[in-house]
Amino acid sequence: ESLRLALIELGFGPTYHMREVLFEEEGIPTYDDMQQWTDAAMGKEIDWYELLGKDWGSGCDYPVSVFPKELHQAFPDAKFILTKRPGKDWYKSLTNTICGFSTEIYPNKFLQYLPFEPFRRFSKQTIMVDATTKYKFAPGIADSWAELCSSEEIAIRALDEWNKKVESGEFVPLDNLFVFELGKHGYRELSEFLGVEEPSTPYPRVNSTSEMKFVIRMMWFAMFVIIAGIVLSVGILIFIIKTIMNRRRGSSSSKKTD
Repeated sequence: ESLRLALIELGFGPTYHMREVLFEEEGIPTYDDMQQWTDAAMGKEIDWYELLGKDWGSGCDYPVSVFPKELHQAFPDAKFILTKRPGKDWYKSLTNTICGFSTEIYPNKFLQYLPFEPFRRFSKQTIMVDATTKYKFAPGIADSWAELCSSEEIAIRALDEWNKKVESGEFVPLDNLFVFELGKHGYRELSEFLGVEEPSTPYPRVNSTSEMKFVIRMMWFAMFVIIAGIVLSVGILIFIIKTIMNRRRGSSSSKKTD
């Protein structure tokens, strides 16, 4: 999230991010994007310009970060940023935030069936995240998002192996790559790499964990409100039906007496 805000501040917005896939905060339609990311992870051809190049100035986070090789081939002049942090910190962040976005746990297991935004995207999200995780870390490390979230050892190994591949130049030329170390680098290094003027404002430090926990709590709240609304509606409907039936019985009894 900090990098997203920094890229926007540096003039590379709008920035594609997982929150755009779910919530369309920039107002750019992304509903069909999950299927395209899934297709890309399965080796199918997709139009990268239509997906990213036409409307977006930059991108970060899942699922953009899964495809540096493909993105370099599509946009050979693009620059790439690898953000690095200690593996334990990364895993802690995962388990406190996006590992909770799984349709295998409540409330998502229920909410994914609601025909409202963003809930109707949750089932597609799970398919996409599993496919991209397998593409990024398999074979031999993590074949699904649940497996990546299940073990600190697996997650750290997956992260370390990925970073080694990126830093070796396997996916993009090293001239196009900047390794951004969280807590060490800021606007000065980022601006120099991207060839833009350094802002006078401090580099953004966003508590994504707290923000994501708030979103998850709101999802739980939404589930309870919807369930309560359904129960109340059913109760009212039953009451109305019983009232109508009782009136009809009363009317029939009066006619028989007459």
